Amino acid sequence: MLAGSLGASPQELNVTEYRISFLLRTIELAVRLVQLLVQVEQPKSSFLVGDIPTPAEFRNARRKALI
Repeated sequence: MLAGSLGASPQELNVTEYRISFLLRTIELAVRLVQLLVQVEQPKSSFLVGDIPTPAEFRNARRKALI
């Protein structure tokens, strides 16, 4: 089936493909960030509400992970 019969041009399909790949890459990075945060928090024996990082701590951990 041709793209033209679907009402979408090849350019529109390329944009859609780019958006999907961008979304998947964003999800991959988010999962990696969570994995790194879990590694940092792992030595603690229990996870309490007080152990949840503040937004500033989260940003700092993210910056360190990206370096």
